[in-house]
Amino acid sequence: MVEEGAASAVFSIISIAEVMQGPLRKGSIQNAKDIRNYLVNFPNSFSQEINSDVLGHIGDNRQIDWSKLRAVDSLIIASGLAMDVDLFVSNDRHFKRAIPNDFILTPDT
Repeated sequence: MVEEGAASAVFSIISIAEVMQGPLRKGSIQNAKDIRNYLVNFPNSFSQEINSDVLGHIGDNRQIDWSKLRAVDSLIIASGLAMDVDLFVSNDRHFKRAIPNDFILTPDT
């Protein structure tokens, strides 16, 4: 849907770095760089960097149970909130516990 333009997406720079970790752990540096370039340049998407605006969103939305999130997860959620996303897509169990069901799409929903 995103690639075709029916929807748009926001990737937190942290999420991109997390995805890159798989190949890096296996010593596949070029694969990690290819993944980074693919996601940063994905059609109809934006890569949200961490800045003071993103930090300002941490703790702001009362629908989010911020106490159940690790610091990096808070930054990822805040990245989406800074871009005013409608929905989070994740298979992260911390997200599932902290975000209302109508605000998150997971593989098991």
